[in-house]
Amino acid sequence: MKRRLKKEQTKLIYIFLFTSFLFTKAQHTVLKNLNLLDVINGKTITGKAISIQNGVITQIDELAKIEITKSTKLIDLENQFVSPGLYDMHLHLPHHHKLDTFLNTILAAGVTNVRIMYSEEDVVKMKKQIDSKTIKPTIYYPYILTDSVDLNQPTELMRVLRETKSKGLQFIKLYSAQTRNDFSETTFLNFMKAANASEITVCGHYPGKIKYPVVAQSGFKSIEHLAVLPNQTDSLLTNYIELTKLNQLYTCPTLDWFNIAYLIPYPKGYLSRVTLYNAPKHYFTKWQKQNKKNAEDFSIDSLKKYQPKFKMAFEKRLTVLKKLHDAGCLLIVGGESELEYQLEGFNVYEEMMIWKKAGIPDAEILKSATYIPSTFFKEQNQYGSIELGKIAQLAIFSKNPLTNIENIKTIHATFLNNTLLLKKDLLK
Repeated sequence: MKRRLKKEQTKLIYIFLFTSFLFTKAQHTVLKNLNLLDVINGKTITGKAISIQNGVITQIDELAKIEITKSTKLIDLENQFVSPGLYDMHLHLPHHHKLDTFLNTILAAGVTNVRIMYSEEDVVKMKKQIDSKTIKPTIYYPYILTDSVDLNQPTELMRVLRETKSKGLQFIKLYSAQTRNDFSETTFLNFMKAANASEITVCGHYPGKIKYPVVAQSGFKSIEHLAVLPNQTDSLLTNYIELTKLNQLYTCPTLDWFNIAYLIPYPKGYLSRVTLYNAPKHYFTKWQKQNKKNAEDFSIDSLKKYQPKFKMAFEKRLTVLKKLHDAGCLLIVGGESELEYQLEGFNVYEEMMIWKKAGIPDAEILKSATYIPSTFFKEQNQYGSIELGKIAQLAIFSKNPLTNIENIKTIHATFLNNTLLLKKDLLK
C-alpha cells in the first residue's frame, strides 16, 4: 500500500513538473498590428509589435524581426492603440462581498494600478483576500491614520510606523487629522521626520491647521482634493504653487467627487457620463433614486439658489488645476468613485474629461494617468510606459486617447498576466 502510494505521489510530481514546464514555455506572447502610445513623449508609434516573455516586455520591433515559435501566443490587435495600463490614484475598497465585481470593473476600464485611500473593512484582511486572486490589478495599500491616534505619544507614533511595515502596507494615508486640537505643527513635523527616516510615504488629507509651506517642505508626498489651494488669494496661490513644484508635492484633485457631491450636473447632466454606459443596468435605477433623494433633502429651492455658487467654486478648482499644470507640478489622476453615477475604474475617465475642460492637453492628461503616478512609488522602471524590461500591463483602445482623451471611452481590453482580458467579458 505504501509503495503504491509513493508511486502515485511520484507520478503526480512528474505531471506537475511537466505541466509547469509547458506553462513556462507558453509564456511568450507577441502583440501585433498595433499603434504604440509613447505617453512620456506624447507620440504614437506605428509599425511595431511587442514581444512579452513571462509578463515582461523583451522586444519592441517590426514583427518580422521578432522570433515566433510554435509555443508563442500571437495576438492580432487589428490596428488598435496600446497604452500602458492606467492608474487610479484615489480609490476606496468596498465591502468584501463586492470585491470580485470591484476588481473586474477596474480591469475592464484598463486600470491596472490602484492606490487605495480608504476601506470599508480592515485593510489587511482585504489585502489577503485580494492577494489570493490570480487576475488582479497592482494595488498599493495604506495604513489609514485617523484622528483616534495620538501622534503626540512617541509610542503611538512608532507603533504606526512599525505596523505599516510589518503588515506589508505601502504608505500612510493621513485621514482628517486636522480635527484634533492637539495636532500641532510640532506634532506634524515630528511625525514626518520619523516617517521619512523610516522611508515610509505619507500622503492624504491636508492637515488643515498646518501652514502650507510647512506641509510642502515636510516630505508629505501628495495632497488630495486640492485642499486649501482654491481658497487663497492670487498672490498666495502663486506662492503655494511654486512651493508645490519645488518640493515635488503631488496633487490628486478628485474633481469629479466635488462635481457629483455638489449636484453640479443636476438634473440632466448625468445622462452623458461614461460610467452610465458601463455600469450594470440596475445601477442606473439605484443612482437615479438616490440622486433624486439628495436633491429633495437639499430642497429644490435651495439647489436653485446654491447651484450657481457651487458651479463657481467648481470653476475655481478648474482654474487652480490649470495653474498647477502650467507651473509644471506633478498631477495624478484619481477617480474616488463612491457617489451616485460613479463607477470604480471608469471614474478616472470622468476625471480626465474634467481635466480637459480645465484646458490641460490630452497627452498630458494621459501621462498623469500612466507615467507620472508610476513615479509616485518610484516604480517607473516597472510601470507607467511601454518600454523594454517593463511589466506588460497594458490598456487597449479602439481610438487614440493620446490625441483626444475622450477616446479613452473606447477601451477594448486590458492585457495583464499574459492574458488579454476583454472589457465585455469582465463586465458580464
